[in-house]
Amino acid sequence: MNTAGKSCRIGLRNLALAAGALVAFLTAAAPVAAATATPHATALSGNSQARAGEAFQCVRVEPSLPDLFAQNCDTDQWGPVTNFVVVDRRNNNKYSCQNGWVEGSVWVQGQGCRRS
Repeated sequence: MNTAGKSCRIGLRNLALAAGALVAFLTAAAPVAAATATPHATALSGNSQARAGEAFQCVRVEPSLPDLFAQNCDTDQWGPVTNFVVVDRRNNNKYSCQNGWVEGSVWVQGQGCRRS
């Protein structure tokens, strides 16, 4: 057998060994990654539980009822929320919302809201 044919066979064998090692590593790492997922990562993947009864105080609330958008809020939570209250710190107005999404202290978005 010539040198080129032998090199090619060795290269393919090494490639197969490397691919097998990568598959074994990923298989072992997947359960660890799932167990240590952050709440934000879980929320984005759609596997989070909606929390009920939350109250968020926000520096800026823009109601366009039945929806609202609030910024600079007092939470570090991420993900879907249900049956929650948003309090406008500027004037202490309170809004009860049926559904929404929280992006940490950055913003809260609500649907089915009414002034309470």
